[in-house]
Amino acid sequence: NSRYINFNPRVGYFFQPGFMAGMRFDFDRRMSRSYRANQYGVFARYYPFRTRISGFGGVGYNFGREFASNIDDKSRYHAVTLEVGTMFLLSRQLGGEISLENNYYDRQNPLAGQSRGGRLKFGVNYY
Repeated sequence: NSRYINFNPRVGYFFQPGFMAGMRFDFDRRMSRSYRANQYGVFARYYPFRTRISGFGGVGYNFGREFASNIDDKSRYHAVTLEVGTMFLLSRQLGGEISLENNYYDRQNPLAGQSRGGRLKFGVNYY
């Protein structure tokens, strides 16, 4: 089992009610080994119910670079991201969310570990 620290800022725009698209950035670090990754990409989310508590589903496409003790050069990868979650509207401009995100990579680094894909995430949203 691996533990990661991840910072994942996103900038999105609601182009239709319930539909959001935007850009994302990820900064990863595995706690138990010499491994880190940076990625950027695009994402889209759909909020079928627009109430104070709302579920959502999302998809994304990311480009990344890995840095690890077993990699001499900066290794590049691509990933498709699927996520489901719940958003809690705390005020008109502030929300919190919890989501489960899974990444599907075109290659796997042994130092990254098998748990690199599925993650439970907590977030704060500003609208």
